[in-house]
This record gives sequence, structure tokens and C-alpha cells, in this order.
Amino acid sequence: MIGLIAKRANEESATKSKRRKSAWLKAKREAEEGKSFHTALPYGLEKDENGEVVIHEERAKEIRFIFENLKVEGITATIRKVNEWSERKWTNRHIHLMFLNKYPTGALMSQRREGGKKVFEKYIENYFPKIVDEKDFSDAQNAMKKRGVRKEYGNQSKGFLNIFRHCIKCGKCGGTMIFMINKNQRKQKFCYLNCVKRKEYKKACGEQFIRYEYVLALFLERVRNVFEFQNRLNEEMKSVEYEVDSFESILSESEKTLLELVTEKEDSEQKTKLREKERELARAKSILENIEKSLDSLEGVYPQILMRKLQDSESEVERLEKEIDSINQGRKEKIGVASFLEFSNLLYTEAGRRRINEALKSNDVVFEVEFEKRNKKVTFRDKSGEEDEGYFLRGSSDFDLLDEFKLRNISCYA
Repeated sequence: MIGLIAKRANEESATKSKRRKSAWLKAKREAEEGKSFHTALPYGLEKDENGEVVIHEERAKEIRFIFENLKVEGITATIRKVNEWSERKWTNRHIHLMFLNKYPTGALMSQRREGGKKVFEKYIENYFPKIVDEKDFSDAQNAMKKRGVRKEYGNQSKGFLNIFRHCIKCGKCGGTMIFMINKNQRKQKFCYLNCVKRKEYKKACGEQFIRYEYVLALFLERVRNVFEFQNRLNEEMKSVEYEVDSFESILSESEKTLLELVTEKEDSEQKTKLREKERELARAKSILENIEKSLDSLEGVYPQILMRKLQDSESEVERLEKEIDSINQGRKEKIGVASFLEFSNLLYTEAGRRRINEALKSNDVVFEVEFEKRNKKVTFRDKSGEEDEGYFLRGSSDFDLLDEFKLRNISCYA
């Protein structure tokens, strides 16, 4: 009797398991057709009055901010920023799970049970409403990978204060100038540029420790000069006769580069086309990755339809990559502002400072700076040596450009 009862119980258990499995398979098939079976939805989604899954806009703002910020900063810094105003207290695990299950891009991660454990099966595309598109998702993911294997060294300052990051060298020895915030004798915080050989090797360049604001002021003076040139050129163009070539011959090559960098805008049509192609590529790569993961889970038994999808997806990715490479050839970042005031206003926001730095790096602009302590002279020039500007200091209070450009202490923007 005990054996019969046990056998009956086992049969009932197996029957229930088959029914549950059948119900899940049916639910997954319906999910691929766009039908939702979720009662508990991921963070950032909710059901409306009609029972449709929609985006919870306030929570979605947190998710979008996280993906945008991960493009420029690490996970810890991103979590610290979002937790200052978010409804949820974000953790590393929350972000890890978003990248794992991909629900912010609208995908559903389908799983199955093997040996009592859940294992990945496939991603079902377009199941949820998209909170972020595949491009933002992949850009954040790629930025995190790049930070794991750095090609450019040096930590970012809080607030990204250094617009010369990776764009400035020591005029005395050619070493990198490191940005740092130090306290002076009066315990006041100021920003400095310090030669790497002075800081790390404790030799040479003993006096190459320069107030950042001095260098920034000289850079702004140069930018103001090219804007004044642009204004004079515009006035000349109003005349009956003018010769642009002869007028532009006044500028050196580095001044022309700087003029183009700050005043010209990117081709809006080309930029729009590039962004659209990048979105298409991100979607194609996401589909390809999903197919590859699905194949991995099949352990050697590959359906022909899935293999065809894999080949088509690989071809699509290759085609889009070639198109993007073609568009990017010779393309340079431009700041594209209309006035010196508009340019200088970029210095007062983190996004603006990043924009200036990216443009300098994209155009391979590198400056050299040198400080003669005995003569109290700061020299700021292009690395090519074409230009050489110096400014004599009798003391920080006498450096009138600081007042002129309102650059007394940049550290307050951190």
C-alpha cells in the first residue's frame, strides 16, 4: 500500500511538472507574439488601467541616467550620483542584472530548468517597452569594458575640471602634466598642473607645478583672439572687395585649427545619418549576441532556421560597420559655438568641459606649458612650437586674465 501511494504521488508530481512546463512553453510562445504574462514587472515598468505594460517615466529617468552616465564614469560614481535623487537605492547588483537580462532594451530573458537550476535559453526581443535603445545600452557596456583595459591613464577629476586631459605636456621635458587639487599654505584648495616627472619620479622639472587657472586663462585668451579674427573676417566680407586667402594668411596653422574647432559645426545631415547607422548597428549586434547565446545553450544541436538567422545577422553587422567606417573617415569633433561668451560658458558645466576636451582630443590638439619660477613667467604654446605665448606674473593677484575671465578658483566647480 505504501509503495502504491508513493507511486501515485510520484505520478501526480510528474503530471503537474509536465503541465507547468507546458504552460510555460505556451506562455513563451505567446510572449514571442507580443502577449505579456508577467504579474511582477521589472523596475521602470508598470501596468496601466487597461492592463497594458507601459513605462513608469519617473523610474525610467533613473535608468536612462545610469546608462548615460556609465558612458563617461564608472559604476560606483554613477550609483553615488543617481542615489542622490532616485526612488530606489541602486546597488552594483541592480546594474549587473540590467545588463544580464537586458529588459531596459525591451528584451525578455527566457530560461529553462536543468537539474533544478535555471539556465539561459534565449532572449525574446520587443517583449517590454524600450526604456533605452540598443545603442545607449551597447555604448554604456563598451565604455565599461574600455575602462577595464585602459589606453589612457589617469583618474578623472570630480566634475571633470581638466579640459586639457590627455592634451597637455610639460614644455621643459615633454612629460605629461597631471591635474591635481592641492591646498596652499592658507589651507585653500586650488587646481594645479604638475609634471609627471616631478610628481612620480622625484627628479627634474622641479618648478613645473603651475596653477591650472593660469594655463586656462592663456588658452581662453587664444580662443578669444580667434573669435576676434572671425569677427574681423565677417566685417571684411561685408566690404565690396576683400581677399579671404590673404586675410587668413595672418593665422598660423594651429590658429586655423583652433578657429575651425571652436566655430565650425559638424555637418548635421552627416551626424544624423551616423547616429541612425550606429543605432541600427547596436540593434543588429544585440540580435546577433542573442542568437549566439541561444546556440550556446543548445549544446551542439543547431536548427537550420537559427543558423540562417545567424548568417544573416553577421552579414548585417558587417555591412553596417563598413558604412559607419566610411562616414567616420576624416570626421572630427567640432564645438561649433557662435561667440566667445558661448564658448566660455561651457567651462561652467561638466558636460561643457567634456565637450571641449573631446574636441581637442579628436583633433589631436596638444599644448605645452612651462613655468619659469625665477622670472615668474608662464609660457603656453602648441606642441608644434609654431606659437609661443608667455605671461609674466608678479603674483597671482596681478594676473589680470584671471579676473577678466572670472577664473579665480576652478576647484569650486568640483
